[in-house]
Amino acid sequence: RAKQDPLTPPATTLVDPVVQASWQRCVPIDTARRGSPVDPAEDTRERWDESPIRRAVPGLIVQFEQAARSSDLAAVISDTDGRVLWQQIPRWLHAGADRIGFVPGGVWHEATSGTNGVGTALAADRPVTVFATEHWLGQVNDWVCYGAPVHAPDGTQIGVIDLSTSWRRANPLGLTTVATMARLIEVELRAQDAPSAPRVAEPVEGPSRWM
Repeated sequence: RAKQDPLTPPATTLVDPVVQASWQRCVPIDTARRGSPVDPAEDTRERWDESPIRRAVPGLIVQFEQAARSSDLAAVISDTDGRVLWQQIPRWLHAGADRIGFVPGGVWHEATSGTNGVGTALAADRPVTVFATEHWLGQVNDWVCYGAPVHAPDGTQIGVIDLSTSWRRANPLGLTTVATMARLIEVELRAQDAPSAPRVAEPVEGPSRWM
């Protein structure tokens, strides 16, 4: 898959083998597709209400939202199907996110949307950066996404934490932020899974954008 384009990183930068492996998995997917399919808003709200991330660590979600606001980045939390359940997005990215389906209900699993920060983090089960034309779908080639999977105490995936922006505003702290946030959530979930853990208060919802 050719990647020589002005949007790509410098030629001396090697493509992450995790991204290369993702490209191989995504060969059957049409690169000209518009973007992600989007599920009904009502179904997405129910899934977010039931999300173990939402129920267990509302304070950390507020911190994640604040980090995204201060960095002027789009923040999303997905489930294990790559479906966006929660989103905080700056105004200047609204139109672009709507155009590609990077909205609550948008499904960003590799099987539906190719190489991307959410789907590839799930498939590789590790924090990833997907830069510009490293995305499989052509409509996403001006984005850069940083995603990290979140695991339950038993090691199973429960979702992805993702920060995204345009490639022109790529932030090297994006990957560190999502990886750190995912680890903090996992630590909190393990603490709450302990027999002596206190009952968790109901989450305090911060501003978020729905379809």
